[in-house]
Amino acid sequence: MYAITIILILGGSFLLYNKNKIKADSDLGAFTSEKEFNLVLNNKDFRFSIKSYLKDDLIRNYMTKSGLFKVKQVELIGFEDDFSLCNKPTLKLKDLEIICLVGDVGVHSQAVSFIREDLSILKIKDDVDLNYLISDVPNYQIQDYNNDGYDDLIVEDRNYDKNPLIALIRRYYRGVSDGFVFDKEERVEVQ
Repeated sequence: MYAITIILILGGSFLLYNKNKIKADSDLGAFTSEKEFNLVLNNKDFRFSIKSYLKDDLIRNYMTKSGLFKVKQVELIGFEDDFSLCNKPTLKLKDLEIICLVGDVGVHSQAVSFIREDLSILKIKDDVDLNYLISDVPNYQIQDYNNDGYDDLIVEDRNYDKNPLIALIRRYYRGVSDGFVFDKEERVEVQ
């Protein structure tokens, strides 16, 4: 008797899960692609996917994590439909390990975004709070440039006030507990 009750509960949960998943997907538009990722985050296996949908002639991307009874997803704004993990896929901010995603934007630019384990997007504080940064070089470096023991972010853009082939604007963002904060900017020339 107990076995039949457990089977009925599990079967009903499975059907409810799939019904909610199908409804959620159909509200987002026409499914176009899915890319799955697997990494270690905060000493645990962490699996997620990025699904792309076409709606109103726009590609919309969602980072999705499926649990036993629910699907959690967040829209990734500022990207086209090609994603990858950064060269350093996870980084440390204070006591938190986060995911770094990068994707193409336009012909020669890339966007970068940072996501917590609960799929909330870390803020990047510049003049305004941002969910992502774009580099037109493109070049992102994740390193501890201020030697405080936590990862920081360096972003390079072309300097169109000079020769954009060799002149760059390098922006530095300090890693803090809830994201990144603009620290300084320098103008450099590379050969």
